[in-house]
Amino acid sequence: MGRPPRSLGAALARYAAARAVLVAVLAALLTLVGVPLLISILVALVVALPLSLLLLKKLRADLDVALAVSGQRRRARKASLRAQLRGEVAPDSDQAGEGKADGGAQRPGEHDHAAGAEHGDQLPAADPAEHPSNR
Repeated sequence: MGRPPRSLGAALARYAAARAVLVAVLAALLTLVGVPLLISILVALVVALPLSLLLLKKLRADLDVALAVSGQRRRARKASLRAQLRGEVAPDSDQAGEGKADGGAQRPGEHDHAAGAEHGDQLPAADPAEHPSNR
């Protein structure tokens, strides 16, 4: 347990396994005392939560580090993909939205709903004769 795990999956597996072992040990102790098995498992689940906060600090710290690294890696991939979709050559560009290679052309899902309306101008109302309603 000296160094943090290499992946989020490994850290999560180690922490989950340690919590399961803690519940199993508590349930076994309660069963040896004479508590019925189902009740001992339920009590062990409840008691294991605060005990895991105290006993598994190192594993939780490793999991926190793995979560932070995974989140940082995901944000970097997302930024790189967005830059590629914008057509930028450098995926590390910090200028979000500036210097678009396509000259600001609309992408799928983007629509200029106010085309022709500038500075608060109102668009003309749609002519009902052009779009008859289905009655």
